[in-house]
Amino acid sequence: MVMAPGRVAELTNGYEQRTSGLYTHRGRMDVGGGVRVTGYLPIPTGAGAGLEFGYIEPAGYIQSYDHNSNTSRDLIINGRNITLTPVGGTLNLPAGSVNSAAIADGTIQTADLAANAATAMLGWYLAAPAWTNTTLNTWMATPITSTVATTGGTTLVFATLNFYHSAAGANTYVGLALDSSVSMYHIVTTPTANGYVSCGLTWMAGSPPAGSHTFAIYIYQTNAGTFTISTGSHSNLLVVELRR
Repeated sequence: MVMAPGRVAELTNGYEQRTSGLYTHRGRMDVGGGVRVTGYLPIPTGAGAGLEFGYIEPAGYIQSYDHNSNTSRDLIINGRNITLTPVGGTLNLPAGSVNSAAIADGTIQTADLAANAATAMLGWYLAAPAWTNTTLNTWMATPITSTVATTGGTTLVFATLNFYHSAAGANTYVGLALDSSVSMYHIVTTPTANGYVSCGLTWMAGSPPAGSHTFAIYIYQTNAGTFTISTGSHSNLLVVELRR
């Protein structure tokens, strides 16, 4: 053990020894009673690399640092089970410090996911609007519509339209549209004049660019007469986005 000349004042009180100077120990040190660090003296550039302990009010520090290059070094803590226990506070980790490789497959539970992180209901229409149409051979927007904000994920649309037509045997195309463009449809035939019909539709609308989009039910009449949305039962439109 080497003492810096002129820096050491040692007081012995029974088994206790204190120093206000610098000890440089050149071998292994076994400490039986624990190690306590109550301050920190800056280490100058050129002092080499090492593991440092320090206390600067109100926090304690452990760092692996190279004072020749003034860069941090890796710090490895080994143990069978390692527990970090915040007392009255939180455990803070830098962004990106935990990635998928560090998480065991099958360990993520539903409660671990933020709301709308995996699947989000973007829009919902449920009503029985009073609406009729007599225009032929033209796609017509119904009041059943929902304007939503997408994030670029795959979008699913579920819809039901309840209606009747004044002409028996009338064919009506019932379609789903994204931003006024009809992309899928069913053909529904009214069995009797003013006979009640219910049409359900499911559509994977792809991945619209992030932003505001409008989804709606459209109809296309091919037979003369009056098309009427039922006011005695609800029609609906649901827009869901898959985000993972």
